[in-house]
Amino acid sequence: MEAGWGLGAAAGRSLLLCAALLAAGCALGLRLGRGRGAADRGALAWLCYDALVHLVLEGSFVYFSLVGNVADSEGLIASLWKEYGKADARWLYFDPTIVSLEILTAVLDGFLALFLIYAIVKEKYYRTTVADVPHAPLRLLSERLRILASRMTVCQTQCSATIYVSHLVSTTH
Repeated sequence: MEAGWGLGAAAGRSLLLCAALLAAGCALGLRLGRGRGAADRGALAWLCYDALVHLVLEGSFVYFSLVGNVADSEGLIASLWKEYGKADARWLYFDPTIVSLEILTAVLDGFLALFLIYAIVKEKYYRTTVADVPHAPLRLLSERLRILASRMTVCQTQCSATIYVSHLVSTTH
């Protein structure tokens, strides 16, 4: 490893938060799955964790973005998103594409996970039908929209550079 590499305090807190959500999700799922088979207990543990991630983490990002921006927000979850924003600044400030995708995943995926938890716990007849159609279509749509957003960002950057160069040329002549 390089001598300058290290895990900062914010990154450490972010990892601890994610580990706590994993532990809470698994504990809740296993508690809800008492008396059920291993497959149901495993599915409930995963779905509880999935719901927590979508509603707590992604939901908080949407909240921060709609009332201001992540860069100006304070708190543990805000520090997690600031750490994430170090890799891509669009997560620090209001980016309509990112926020709209996060609204979709936080609301649709979060509530789909809760719906599946309900279906398994209450042993509803449709639980296997709904479980056979997992998050794949939403994830595919989300990935397509992310690719489109990154292409739009590249186009905007190229257009801005072209306008700037045109401005420089016109002011020097």
